[in-house]
Amino acid sequence: MRNKEKWKPGKYIIKNDSFEINPEYKDKLSPSYIPINIAKLIYPKLLKKYLNGKMLDLGCGNVPYYGYYKDFVDENICVDWENTLHKNEFLDCVCDISQKLPFKDCEFDSILSSAVLEHIYNPQSLIQECNRVLKPGGYLIMSSNFSYWEHEAPFDYFRHTQYFFRRAAEENGFVIQELHKNGDGLCSIADMARKIYFRNKNCHKDLLFKLLFYLTDYLVHKYYFTKQESILPEQPLGYIVVMRKL
Repeated sequence: MRNKEKWKPGKYIIKNDSFEINPEYKDKLSPSYIPINIAKLIYPKLLKKYLNGKMLDLGCGNVPYYGYYKDFVDENICVDWENTLHKNEFLDCVCDISQKLPFKDCEFDSILSSAVLEHIYNPQSLIQECNRVLKPGGYLIMSSNFSYWEHEAPFDYFRHTQYFFRRAAEENGFVIQELHKNGDGLCSIADMARKIYFRNKNCHKDLLFKLLFYLTDYLVHKYYFTKQESILPEQPLGYIVVMRKL
């Protein structure tokens, strides 16, 4: 990663070997509070368990996880495409990640590609390329959305089910090591309500919209975050999958 000394924590800070939302970003992240809080519960364990050696951060954006995974890898190569909304000075390579990647076969020990796949018009080609540049036995951590709003327009093409990941892994020389659902149907409803409330100022004046926001927020914290009960598990916000190259 270039200019490591200039990197600063983004949406997450590290506390006691876990993620916490950065107070400096709290207001900015309010519309996406729920998926961000779900991710911070899942990612630390996966990054620590599977990232190692020479690691490729593919579609890295502003490298939000660097503050955590830097202690587990020998080298991190940061790559993004020119269409990213997160241009920064940390990129080692700017290229079209929907095409052949500019790396040798079996060059990397591990790959992280977080919230990238929905922006790739040919997702199978990216998974094939990840397999090519990954060493045998190496791990790919990849995530994508399922019940989520359109974002980073016009480069938002797909929503992926767990069955896409399972079939894509089988057809491209991987085996699924772990697969995690990001939330459930209740989380999806609460996320929609929160985005409506924070993205449309007129909703702040409407009592029914206020009730919708506060009710769904209360329910998701009661059942998903506190009781860890899954309501409508077939409707998650997305998936995080770990694939191992055969």
